[in-house]
Amino acid sequence: MRPWKRRVRDANSASRLDRQHHTYRRTAQESGSHILGFATIALVIGPGIVKARAEPVVIAQPMVVVRASVARWRDMFDDADVVSEGSVRTEAQGRFWYGSTSLILPAAASDAPFYAAVASRDIHVRLRALRAAHREASSRAPGRLGQLSCEVRIVADRCGVRIDVDVQAPLIERRMTARPNT
Repeated sequence: MRPWKRRVRDANSASRLDRQHHTYRRTAQESGSHILGFATIALVIGPGIVKARAEPVVIAQPMVVVRASVARWRDMFDDADVVSEGSVRTEAQGRFWYGSTSLILPAAASDAPFYAAVASRDIHVRLRALRAAHREASSRAPGRLGQLSCEVRIVADRCGVRIDVDVQAPLIERRMTARPNT
């Protein structure tokens, strides 16, 4: 048996191991049970030393995600009332389009809260609303739109489900001067 596999039961066996293998050493003590010297790791029975774990980068909370019937939502979006507005603002980085699109999907007043809860958790419904807002913004903007930044709010309304999409995008404009011929 290897010395690091042995258990030390009393002071005599500790001094005997010290003489034989120079692994264990008795130390002086004032009170309490036997204290062993530097090789106390061999006495550990059970799990070893565990590395400290770092805090995770992201802590996620579980969320209910649902998927509804595509055909039924398509019909609701086709029948929706769409109101859109927006304007161009000049900023230090260039001209930007800021707009808002409101969609009211028809639903019974009693079903609207349920449909709003489903729409807020279904990524396909949210994507359909983003695409509708992008189409509306593209048709009203004076030029091509760059990368869109959107914010979506979904609430139950007395007329159905209201989806508000706020849009922000840079305008892609051609250069006003011609390139020199080289």
